[in-house]
Amino acid sequence: GFENIGIVLLQRELRFNRKFLFDISAILFEVIVVIIAGFILRNAWALVIGALAHRVGTVVFSYVYHPYRPKFKPRLAQYRHLFRYGKWVSLSASVSYFVNQGDNFSVGKIVGPVGLGYYQPAFSLALLPVAEFGRVLGNALFPTFAKLEASQRGGAFIRIAQLLFAFTIPASLGLYALAPEIVQVVFGSRWMPMAPLVSVLAFYALVRSFEAVGSPFFMGIGKPKIITIALFIQCISMAVLLPTLIHIFST
Repeated sequence: GFENIGIVLLQRELRFNRKFLFDISAILFEVIVVIIAGFILRNAWALVIGALAHRVGTVVFSYVYHPYRPKFKPRLAQYRHLFRYGKWVSLSASVSYFVNQGDNFSVGKIVGPVGLGYYQPAFSLALLPVAEFGRVLGNALFPTFAKLEASQRGGAFIRIAQLLFAFTIPASLGLYALAPEIVQVVFGSRWMPMAPLVSVLAFYALVRSFEAVGSPFFMGIGKPKIITIALFIQCISMAVLLPTLIHIFST
């Protein structure tokens, strides 16, 4: 909460060189603290200390990399405008947590820790191309769509979607076809039971790639409500279908 809000202006102004330096500084600070704490404590508390160090470093570096200094000057008119937009962003973030973690809850509860241990790395591996490409694109697309004129947004959306799918479709098909070989090389033979999961989840990742370009688009044009509704539908569908399908395929 004490982080300098000026960091958001770096993203808005597309100054990604400064944003990169800010991000990498906080990460390096966390890594150094974790390594030092690990050598001293020799237990998992080093990770906790590292997480706290990351937050402290983020606050400090946010004032180093941007000259803006926030002041407390409440303005009711601006608050109303921010609340109308921000309420949907906050709500979508809450729903997104259950969408992203609901599968882990269901798999862990129904199949058990062993099944969850195979499922989580399979999920991460299958979504790796989309997640990384979408993360990089998302940082730039939101401010870009916000700056474009209304007449330009449709064409820009189509061109960016074509670029995204030109990458994610071959990547997902490659994961589907080569899942056993990839798991063998990356994780080793002990993890081979997760190879079929990677093949199935590769198609889920392909569908998920729509979100990588759709979310920043609707955020940029000032319609976060659409994202929230889509997440609600996804959350309800997962809550209804996932436990049933897990029972069917685990018996």
